[in-house]
Amino acid sequence: MGARSQAVDRTRARIVDAAMALHSERGAVATNWEEIAGRAGVAPATVYRHFASLDELIPACARTVFDLTGVIAAEQVDHAYAGVATPWHRLERFIRGTCDCYARGDGWLHAARREGDLIPAMKRAVGVQEASNEVFVRKAFEGRPIDEETIAVLKALTDFPFWRTLTQAGLKHEQAIDVICGLVQAELDKRGYDT
Repeated sequence: MGARSQAVDRTRARIVDAAMALHSERGAVATNWEEIAGRAGVAPATVYRHFASLDELIPACARTVFDLTGVIAAEQVDHAYAGVATPWHRLERFIRGTCDCYARGDGWLHAARREGDLIPAMKRAVGVQEASNEVFVRKAFEGRPIDEETIAVLKALTDFPFWRTLTQAGLKHEQAIDVICGLVQAELDKRGYDT
């Protein structure tokens, strides 16, 4: 039973990888199950058996970039921030981890944002990612006052489109992270938050 389960998981992963690649190259709207099957090296019926619709396939793709089964729970953020005392250091940890996810899923995340108005499942995945980012930003300041304008600025500076703009302008991944961290730290300093 274990070997069969592993084979099913590997096939499912190949399908998701193929779908993500095709969605990144030309979008989900222009991609059909037969093309996904061809790229994954499986029969179209196998793709349908694993994913009957985009509503099932899109969350599976999103989970390879982020855990988008739902908005990140406060307990998960507490675990991620364990042992990190200051809001700045918490935000830095969040920025580095999140930007790594952005790099891993760049093409697919771009497609999800581009086609969110056309495919409700993509819009939902983007919404969950954005809501999760907000949870991380707010939890970085837990027990300390923070105004909504600062939250909005920090969300914008740490969101995927900003990271992508930096990398599309020619910055390497680590350089983009450093720029984002620098801007966040400068914003906190400007607003009088102890970093």
